[in-house]
Amino acid sequence: MSLDFKLPALKILQREESRCSIYISKISVKELVAYAGERFKIAYYQRLENERDEGYQRPLSSQAIEKLKLFILQETNNPLLPTAILVNSRNPIDFSATNKDIGILHIKSELYIIDGQHRFEAWKSIMESPALEEQWANYELPIIILSNFDEQKEIEQFYVINSRQKKIKTDLAQRHLLKLAQKKETSKLIPESSRWQLYAVKIVDILNEQRKSVWKGKISLPSDDQNLRKTRVITQSSFVSSLKPLFVGKNKIFHYEDSNIGVRLEGWADILVRFWNIVCSIYPAAAENLFDYSLMKTVGVFSLHLYLQRELSRIGNSDDVDETFSRIQKTLDTAARGDFSLSFWRSKAPSILKEQGKNAGSYSSSAGHNRLAAGIMMGKLM
Repeated sequence: MSLDFKLPALKILQREESRCSIYISKISVKELVAYAGERFKIAYYQRLENERDEGYQRPLSSQAIEKLKLFILQETNNPLLPTAILVNSRNPIDFSATNKDIGILHIKSELYIIDGQHRFEAWKSIMESPALEEQWANYELPIIILSNFDEQKEIEQFYVINSRQKKIKTDLAQRHLLKLAQKKETSKLIPESSRWQLYAVKIVDILNEQRKSVWKGKISLPSDDQNLRKTRVITQSSFVSSLKPLFVGKNKIFHYEDSNIGVRLEGWADILVRFWNIVCSIYPAAAENLFDYSLMKTVGVFSLHLYLQRELSRIGNSDDVDETFSRIQKTLDTAARGDFSLSFWRSKAPSILKEQGKNAGSYSSSAGHNRLAAGIMMGKLM
């Protein structure tokens, strides 16, 4: 059976839970790629149609795989790959000790790759060549095997390895925060300064999936392929970052230190839906031709959310919300008839307009976003 194979192993004792074990072993490249699709699994992150997240791994990078192959086959005569591939069996693995903690692992269940997916795929590609297979079949790799840990532990290890030792994409790291927050023992990994992102990401999902939202299907997620990303106008990480002034600082509007957070999330999303409906009603051409204008791209979203935060911070009590949105409507109408006309938001504007500060492209920095927010509030560029 393809799922029935043995490896020599040394049992490692840490502070693992009862019935969970850690082993260090070695595996030949030939054994690694044999029945690869059945023995080894990669839990890629994806957003399902039922609005649930599944998996945690980032998409494969063909460039990273090719770099590894180049290193192995061309860049050195004796490639050294001492870093262990980290895998987990979500079921217990039988271990037969031959000398105290040394023995044989009898593996009968699939192993999920937590760290080492690009090495795994690089070796699979190399071994497709008969000549290279003969040359590299007996090359051995260190492998650390976790036994009987659950997916949450896999996510914890993936997050710690990738966010604290090497850079991963911000949008996927934000998704990791959501999963880590689901359990008390892993939620401790999330810095207090980053906790606001948990709620900002959830707001993104609400906006991206609600029919009544002008943002439906317009925010790019980490699971989107290259073709789908071309249809999205802004990334999840940029949109989340633009919400920070609403969550952080002395004038923050969204207070997430609350047990009734679920109700509040829907309310916060409704505020943003209402706000952007006003924006799009004032600039319908920009809303219909997303890529021709920067209104719903980074510079527009950041500056408009800063403006929204300033307007909402003026509310004395909840009874003033309707009045505030009426003021927002009037302010944005005035701005659109003045310095912030539709042409101001055009993406491909003459360079002379950018040089003169008469186009949004001139305000792509944090300071620029603040200038635009202040200008919108005052009705003219400051």
